[in-house]
Amino acid sequence: MNTEAIQRGLQTIGFNSYQAQAYAALLEHGALPAIDVAKRSGVPGSRIYDVLADLEREGYVETFEREDRRYARAGEPSDVVDGLRDTSERLSAAAEDIEDGWEQATLRDHRIALFDRVDAVLDQAESLVRAAETSVDVAATPAQYYGLQEAMREARENGAVVRVSVEGLGDDAVGSEQPATAIRRRQIPGPFVALVDRTHICFAPNERAPASYGMVFNDDILAFVFHWYFQLCLWSVCEPVYRRAEAEYTYVSMEEFVRDVYPFWRAGSLVPVTVVGVDTDTGEKREVTGVLADVVYPEHDLGSDDPPTYGELASLVTLVVESDDGRHLVGGWGAVYEDVEAEQIVFHSSELVLPPSA
Repeated sequence: MNTEAIQRGLQTIGFNSYQAQAYAALLEHGALPAIDVAKRSGVPGSRIYDVLADLEREGYVETFEREDRRYARAGEPSDVVDGLRDTSERLSAAAEDIEDGWEQATLRDHRIALFDRVDAVLDQAESLVRAAETSVDVAATPAQYYGLQEAMREARENGAVVRVSVEGLGDDAVGSEQPATAIRRRQIPGPFVALVDRTHICFAPNERAPASYGMVFNDDILAFVFHWYFQLCLWSVCEPVYRRAEAEYTYVSMEEFVRDVYPFWRAGSLVPVTVVGVDTDTGEKREVTGVLADVVYPEHDLGSDDPPTYGELASLVTLVVESDDGRHLVGGWGAVYEDVEAEQIVFHSSELVLPPSA
């Protein structure tokens, strides 16, 4: 019996040190004369009667007379046990709140936060994904994907495009209705990555890593680096297994949009689009609706019918969108020279006009 641990626990629920010592002694030795309680507990003899009287008044001990001596014994401990359990739960909840508060403060105060638990990174990812408004790119295991599904559903309801690359996802796991906009299956193990609204990145190594840790970044430049990592290594090379049925396709990657619509545009089709983004001069939100008039990039070969590669689109890509009020230059992530930096490009596929030859 660990009397010291019992005494510390009793003091957390309101016992003073003498009361805790006396009660622990009665638990260990059973009924004792008051003077023996003092000897075995270390409570001064001059104080033991008052201590036992206080404990009896609170219902923790019982006292009785035997052979002209006052005895004491511990009462039924249910109230003590319930008090300790309740305190334990409150302390545990407080500890979690303190830990969560520290993690949130760390993320707010620093552009890079390091965690020693993968679960902490997943919690941060869930919070960030729920608040997403433009884009969410996630690479995850099936279990991680299922854990983020409700957050992804909220992000999509907010208007965000949610793309998910899932490691080893089985065919039976992809139903007709998913919270993501699109899902691809990845055969090669990879880290957990969540890229949210082009600003926040959550990263944790895969389960085979020798150490458990994770990082959360709040940095536009690092987000751009992770965008290309996700696009090239965790998305474009993976097998498409789900695409949400929609009348219009919304893209958050300029390069993916160009590769998909290039055959239509190259054939002379009228490709109607709406670009939602930011005015590069004012930094304010801007929307342009019109027809794709041109696609310009350094390696542009006017004689090629094949869509450009990601390598050819890696440096500079500009869309020319012709609307009722003129021509607008649209750039991708980090656009400087164009009129608009695109955050989402909506391809109005139902309004596509093919050339007569097609």
